[in-house]
Formats: sequence, structure tokens, C-alpha cells
Amino acid sequence: MRSPANRVAQTGAAIFVLWGVLHLVVGLSGAFAFASSGPAGVFSGFGAAPVAAELTPTLVLAGHIALDFSLVLAGYGVLAIWAAVLIWRGQRLGFWLNTVMLGIADGSFIIALMLPGFISPAAGGLGPVLYVLGVAFTAIGFYARRAPTAVRLPSAA
Repeated sequence: MRSPANRVAQTGAAIFVLWGVLHLVVGLSGAFAFASSGPAGVFSGFGAAPVAAELTPTLVLAGHIALDFSLVLAGYGVLAIWAAVLIWRGQRLGFWLNTVMLGIADGSFIIALMLPGFISPAAGGLGPVLYVLGVAFTAIGFYARRAPTAVRLPSAA
């Protein structure tokens, strides 16, 4: 078994846990809104909630797509927490999982929802900021060169 990661990498792991909890909460809240109010309920998290009389087949489909998005988001949260545990234990696989997979998640979120203006940076920026900080701290903790420590040799007296 590997030794635990250093404090800097563990700080990155803790940041990734925060990223994971954020996405788990947001994803599950969307899924619970769908479960309690149907396809119209899932839109309440996005600032719009059509009434039942307005539900066209297209809006029902959009509600199910939003449910899928919510469940996938929660799954990314679980992945982030699991990979953070790997980082904490000193396994670089956790760093690469979070860097690649969460990068895809946050990158697509920025491209599809933030850049067009559907979600403001103030409302949706926390996840990408946590991602960048998690990657930075973990990369420094795992890959930064360390100054060699001086070794004392026994003196011959």
C-alpha cells in the first residue's frame, strides 16, 4: 500500500470532495424535483417552472433530459469523491480521473450553459473554480520537485 499523499495533494483532494458534494447536491435536488413534481418540477432549479397545462410533448422530453442531466451530475459528484479518496491515499490515478473526467463535465457545462448565458458565472462559477483549485493543488502535491533534504552522516570521532 502506498503512503498517504502530502498535505498539498490532500488539500487538492479536499477541494475535489467539495466539488463532488456540490454536484451531488445539485444533481439530487434536480432528481427530487422531478420525482415530486414531474417533468415541470425539474425546471424549478433553472429558474423556470411551467405549469402542468403548458406541458407539451417537447417540454416533457426536455424535463426528462433535465432529469438525465441531474442524475449524471450526481454521478460525477460520486466519481469526484471516490477519486479524491484515491488522491488522499497517494494514488495518482485519482488525480488523473478527476482531472480528465471532471474537466469534461465542467468544460461542457461552461460551453453549453455558461457561455450562451443560460447560467451566470455568479450562479455556476463555483464548480469550475473548485475544479481548477483541486487540479492545481493536487498537481503541485504530486508532481512538484522537492528540494533534497540534507542527510547527516555520522561523524568519526
